[in-house]
Amino acid sequence: MVFATGIDSQIVQFQNLPDVGKWIISSKNRSHTHDVKSLAYSPNGDIMVSGGVDANINVFTISKFPKQDNELSSFPQQPPVTLSRQHKILCCQFSRKIELWKLGKSSTRIIYLLFFLFFSSKNSTIKCK
Repeated sequence: MVFATGIDSQIVQFQNLPDVGKWIISSKNRSHTHDVKSLAYSPNGDIMVSGGVDANINVFTISKFPKQDNELSSFPQQPPVTLSRQHKILCCQFSRKIELWKLGKSSTRIIYLLFFLFFSSKNSTIKCK
């Protein structure tokens, strides 16, 4: 069997019919809302993961396709800004990228001040690790 996707929200499963000598569409799934950009498989070939423009990651058990097992949402599961005090690293999560900033001793107080000013105006919280 072969899986294919393209410039739409559909993932298609093709099955080979050796008796007929043709490939047929055996299943379809439209779990993404926009273009599907990637498909990846587990090393043993049991699990398939898809990612798309909608920024969702969908998980499938191949033997149960087109049923979707899980969807990992694009919304952050943790605050968009985190700080590791031990390693002095600031992590900022954006919709299409993650930025890591190595903080020095002199900038730590400035960063806390910026956090306070930025987050106090948006009623958000800061999670420090």
